[in-house]
Order: sequence, then structure tokens, then C-alpha cells
Amino acid sequence: MKNEKVKAFLRGSVFMLIGVLFMINPVQKGALFLLIAGIGLVVSGAIVVIDGLFFVSGWGQKILRMIEGLLIGGFGLVFFLRNPASGAVLIVYTVVWGMILTAVLNMMMVFKAESGLKWLIIIVNVLIVWFGIQSLLDPRLAVAIFYWTVAFQLIFMGVSQLLLIFLLPKEETFFSDSSKSKKG
Repeated sequence: MKNEKVKAFLRGSVFMLIGVLFMINPVQKGALFLLIAGIGLVVSGAIVVIDGLFFVSGWGQKILRMIEGLLIGGFGLVFFLRNPASGAVLIVYTVVWGMILTAVLNMMMVFKAESGLKWLIIIVNVLIVWFGIQSLLDPRLAVAIFYWTVAFQLIFMGVSQLLLIFLLPKEETFFSDSSKSKKG
């Protein structure tokens, strides 16, 4: 938990940047953008897996973090290795399931927070899940409007991650509380 605010800021910024880039003439820049986004997401997924393995305490959190990293990395691989003719539905499902899982994990993480800001984060994550369910229910529509639904999901995911910065405990408070519980 040492640098969770920095990690949340970086993840949020990357998600929002990718979401905005998705909206800027996606058809013309599609192949190059998907290659760059794929590489970035594979690296990001690897970092999340490493974070889960070495920097997160508790087996439950480690496993969830590693699954999140594998989904993000898998999402990046699908973009990086995609086949435009046959991979569109696979890309949609990979994106949708990865976003839904991450949104649910974010909601679980902030649900017990005492700040009123948690409800804004929960609402944003509910929107992510809603967009995801809409894409799962009608994959042809999802493929047709793929860039727009994914762009909005990525932007909402970025907003959610940036809002987490305000809910995460300060490092000295977190470590002083955990050190007291270890002594007692």
C-alpha cells in the first residue's frame, strides 16, 4: 500500500489518456493506436501482476491483483495481436470483462470508506458495468460502436482511479495503524 496514491494516479491518467485517444479519429489511426495501446497495456498488466506478487499483503488481495494484471495484460495482447477481420468480438469481450471486473473490484475497495466521495466512485463504476452489460447483450452493436463504448469505459475507469486518490489513507497513517496491530 506504500505508493497506492501514485499508482492510482498513474493508472487513472493512462486510462483517461487512452480513452480520449480512442475518440480522436479511431478508424484512421486504428492500427497504430492499437499497437501502441496493446504494448502499453501489456506493460501495465505486467506491473500490476508484479505489484500483486511482491507489494500487496494478504493472499486474497494478491490473487485479485494478479488476476486484474493478467486481464489488463490479456487486453493489451488482444490489441497488440488482433486480427481486424475476426478479432473484433474477442476484443470487445476482453475489454468488457476486464472493465467489469476492475469496476467491481474498485466498488468493493471503496464501499467501506467513510467519505461521501465513495458514492461518486461507485456511480462511475456502475456506469462502467452498465456499458459492459450493454456490450455483452448485443455484441454486433458493441462491435459497431466499439471505439465509443470502450472510450467511455476507459474515461470512467480513469476518473474512478483518480477519485481513489482522495479515499486512500495517508501512508504514515496506514503504516502506523498496521504497526500497532502487529504489536498488539
